[in-house]
Amino acid sequence: MTKQILNRRIALIGGALLVLPACFFVLEALLNYGLGYPALWQLIAPIFDKAGIRQLGWNINLLILFGLILAIVWNFFSVVQIKWSNEKERIQLNLSILKHWSNIAVDMVSLMILAILFAYLIGENCN
Repeated sequence: MTKQILNRRIALIGGALLVLPACFFVLEALLNYGLGYPALWQLIAPIFDKAGIRQLGWNINLLILFGLILAIVWNFFSVVQIKWSNEKERIQLNLSILKHWSNIAVDMVSLMILAILFAYLIGENCN
């Protein structure tokens, strides 16, 4: 019996949309704090000022963190194919990864952004 858990196109689109806020956050932080160029934040600051939002609350923080995790899981299970056979004396389980490079790229970008955020967490809080 073969089972592929998720549709890969839906996972690709959904995963890419979940990764975008985190990529924007890391790019904006790198440009603002690393290079001293706050253009991206100044671009969206009027939108937050109009809405009365002065600080980014738990909503965007949770989207940045858990959006990456959800994108990783979603795209991982869309390219993994599980085959199993149940015989009299053994159960055989085979996992294979399908070559859908766009889904794998979303996973790699998500893992890279998570690693950057983790390195920032360690570097900022462990002096």
